[in-house]
Amino acid sequence: MKKMTTTRLRSRILGLSIFFSVVIGAIEYSSQGHHQRDLSSYDKGGSFNFRLSLYLSKPDTVNEMKFQLRSFLWNHWRERRLGYLEATFYSVEGVPTNSMIYIEKDVGGRWRAVVETARKQSSMPSENLKLDKPVVSSYDLVERIERSNPTAPAEGVIREVGKRRQGVYQLRLRNTITNQKLIL
Repeated sequence: MKKMTTTRLRSRILGLSIFFSVVIGAIEYSSQGHHQRDLSSYDKGGSFNFRLSLYLSKPDTVNEMKFQLRSFLWNHWRERRLGYLEATFYSVEGVPTNSMIYIEKDVGGRWRAVVETARKQSSMPSENLKLDKPVVSSYDLVERIERSNPTAPAEGVIREVGKRRQGVYQLRLRNTITNQKLIL
């Protein structure tokens, strides 16, 4: 192995430092939601409201809504098409969490799923208080995972592009750098 001169070694270290600074800066920039969106060029996947009362009174409706949400996101991810949807989930106490989910390219042209989530500031859902500042998460991988039982661990990634019956799979959004995951 050749010996590197100090100057060459410093030059390589500087080059790597600049490279990683650019990569980390792009990740932080894209994950913080600084991306201007022209939603007129996005397909709209709808608005989904997963009220707690719906789980009790119409569980089949909830399953159909989840299937539509997952299908829209999966198809747009797989086909590399711009799309977005809105989903509202509720805590056990009834506090809503509003999420906007986008399938889009980042500033570097790489496809990603971006989830902007905001919760109400109050523990009383009837109060008309403002939402907290949105938390923005960016995921560079969307996978379908097999689930025969929603409470069971994932049984594996579904590799094929074939259609799946409602309730048989979930989506796992993953940031491959931070390993942050979101299951839908």
